[in-house]
Amino acid sequence: MDDPWHCGEEDLKCIGPLGIGECVDGECQGRLTFCHLAAGTCAEICANDGGVCAPLDCEGATAFAWDYALQEEADALCDAAIKDAATPLEIGCDDELNTFGKTVNCCCQW
Repeated sequence: MDDPWHCGEEDLKCIGPLGIGECVDGECQGRLTFCHLAAGTCAEICANDGGVCAPLDCEGATAFAWDYALQEEADALCDAAIKDAATPLEIGCDDELNTFGKTVNCCCQW
């Protein structure tokens, strides 16, 4: 019932990018979006992806950011899901993301 790979009656996969995601009482908790340009807020990114921002619900973070000199490098590390290269962000859902990095994954609930 609480298996993050087979969650609840609908057999949902709760694990998302960076291997983050949980199943609690048969429901997926917050999980990360795929990589986005660090623009706007997590509330906006989650809404655009069909979810709602889940503050601090992805291993204690609202987002993970990659801040490198080149946008291409940040995108590549995010796409490769190199967790050690990311910075977990303990921010609010309405905080502007462009001050934290170039590429982000936001924690959302669907």
